[in-house]
Amino acid sequence: MRVNSCGDTHYPSLPDNADIIQGPKLAIRDGKLQVPPGPGLGVSLDMDKVNRAAEVYRKCGMRDRDDAGTMRLVEPGWKRELF
Repeated sequence: MRVNSCGDTHYPSLPDNADIIQGPKLAIRDGKLQVPPGPGLGVSLDMDKVNRAAEVYRKCGMRDRDDAGTMRLVEPGWKRELF
């Protein structure tokens, strides 16, 4: 089964060893992600990586998300327009 990768994903820019799944990062080819065979989504979590990610989150202090502010850092004057 092949599914389209989300246009808003950060997965392609995730460093190779930063994913929380066991094994290598899932490959995106021609804009599509090959879903691994197996139960669920076909992946298993690496609990050591999950625990490290949880610790980083607890320590980072970021709790609110401001995508518009981040966009304006790259493109001053950017405004969110849905339609």
